[in-house]
Amino acid sequence: MDKIAQASEKVEQAAPPVAPAEQAGQTADQAGQVIEQAADQVGQLMDPVAGMVQQMADIASLSLPASTLYIGINVLLSLVLALLVVRARVQTKTTIGDGDNPQMIKALRAHGNNVEYVPLALITIAAVELTTAPVWLVHVLGVALSVGRVAHAVGLYQSTGASPGRFIGTILTWLVLLFGGLMCIYYALS
Repeated sequence: MDKIAQASEKVEQAAPPVAPAEQAGQTADQAGQVIEQAADQVGQLMDPVAGMVQQMADIASLSLPASTLYIGINVLLSLVLALLVVRARVQTKTTIGDGDNPQMIKALRAHGNNVEYVPLALITIAAVELTTAPVWLVHVLGVALSVGRVAHAVGLYQSTGASPGRFIGTILTWLVLLFGGLMCIYYALS
């Protein structure tokens, strides 16, 4: 029995003392203060996160109707040019490369040149629209790009050498990139 009594004594010594009612109230108050402090700290940590979430919501609510129009037009143009590549492959029975066939070369270069320039130009136009630039400037850039790309494709289909369509298309595309780039810099710095 001595062993049981000794074990019982050890348990009582190891157990925390039971606080009287007053001490329990103070402990609850202290716990409440700790919780409030923790909530304040979490709130302070969440302020930057809330700011980032608001910025993301602002970006998601942006509307680019003018740029979207020219994106749509130029996506369809790229699709038509891609289909012309497929048609040329079927007609010339060329499965890969250009097969040194002038029809294949024209189709590949018309599509390839378009996808080389159009993405950067469309990004530039959208960036200009995101600034405080007047919307008519966005339309001028979009029309110039779209007309230029159609002229270039038609000109390249007419001849792999120099042609008025290729010249007009190249100049219009480069002007869009030049003025669009300058507008981006101007509006970013103003």
